[in-house]
Amino acid sequence: MKTNSHAQETMLGGSAVAALVACWMLAAGPALTQSDGDLFAHIAAGRAILTTGRLPAVNPAWASDVLLAVVHARSGLTGITIAVALLAGSTHALSFATMRRYGVTLRVALPAALTGATLATSHWLARPHAFTLAALAVLLWLLSSPRGRRRWLIVPLFAVWANLHGGWIFGWLVLAVWTAGDLLDVRSRVPRTQYQPHGERVWRDVATFAVASAATLATPFGIALYKTIWRTLFDASLRATVDEYRPPSWDVPVDALFLATVVIGAVTMLWPLRTSPPRRAASFAMGLATAAALSAGRHIALYALVAWPLLVVHIASHVATREAHGPTMPLRVHRGRGAIAASVAAVSVLLMAWRTAPTTVSAVRFPVAAVAAMQREHAATPVFTTWAWSGYLPYAWADHRAWFDPLRFSPAELRALGHVLDVRANWRDEL
Repeated sequence: MKTNSHAQETMLGGSAVAALVACWMLAAGPALTQSDGDLFAHIAAGRAILTTGRLPAVNPAWASDVLLAVVHARSGLTGITIAVALLAGSTHALSFATMRRYGVTLRVALPAALTGATLATSHWLARPHAFTLAALAVLLWLLSSPRGRRRWLIVPLFAVWANLHGGWIFGWLVLAVWTAGDLLDVRSRVPRTQYQPHGERVWRDVATFAVASAATLATPFGIALYKTIWRTLFDASLRATVDEYRPPSWDVPVDALFLATVVIGAVTMLWPLRTSPPRRAASFAMGLATAAALSAGRHIALYALVAWPLLVVHIASHVATREAHGPTMPLRVHRGRGAIAASVAAVSVLLMAWRTAPTTVSAVRFPVAAVAAMQREHAATPVFTTWAWSGYLPYAWADHRAWFDPLRFSPAELRALGHVLDVRANWRDEL
């Protein structure tokens, strides 16, 4: 049974993780919202849905687009920045709490949670996939709960998730392999512990999986959503043209950190003299998330919220077993001090937000002046934009038609554009 001291430590540690990660995100400033034009495209799409009352043919992130448009209308880029920073902080605080639930000590769980945030940091951007990262943390929290009835919360989680971002398909795979692993453990008569499955609970989990799968149909698009996600997953052109869809490399710091944790994980999982394997559910989930991250660097964030905390739990459990007879120095936190620490953390986040959150679109990164000039001239012809600008045009010029697809243009036209962008001086002023 968890003591009050354990709960207080978890509250204090979770507050620290949430504040540190949120301030970290806020310190990124405009990079959180303006690393590319995707955010602006989503705001424009959400604004169109709110204005016309009609949904696009199939948009896996339609609800996220609406939320981003609403927040932007009320508080601009500043509000979106603060919202994403708070979401990131809460997500990694929940990941920390999941490790604590498994018995990981405060000394281990705190740096492990911050390491997870480091692994995910390159993908914490103001885009709909931020909701997938948060939903994965919630899913792992629910799967780790010793109270089987909480598993039913997975059903509404997937119903909401399916409307927010297409990444719910990865969460569905995690749930599938977790349920399959628990079924195999029961059939193998694995010794039962507080967090290991037994027959009645596993069959309840199978039912939860089935109902959660059906809940993903609770979107305006029905089965058409599945087809769209399937085409995206197997689109070979993405891997060929978009860097983040390529496998991780030792040359990139975050990728190198990820690959190092994979090596550590492989050693601990394959070293039978020192460790025994975790339950199959956790092993399958770790394998799935690791394989996804090895296939594309953008999926390292998924690894950070699924495989990494489970790996920490696995390693820490065996370290704790070997040191069970050694000296222990539990950290005890007074309830009042914990509340004060949480309040200080919240104030720190607000101060950081006030000082760093962007309020305007960067005129250096986006063609703010060019669009304004063309609007004044009432230009009516369609406009071709670069990939980085593709979302800004419908955001800043809602009624104008813009071409985003380079396949509409001949190789000669694209070469000419590339020459202007890469060679000619003052090309931004010229465009």
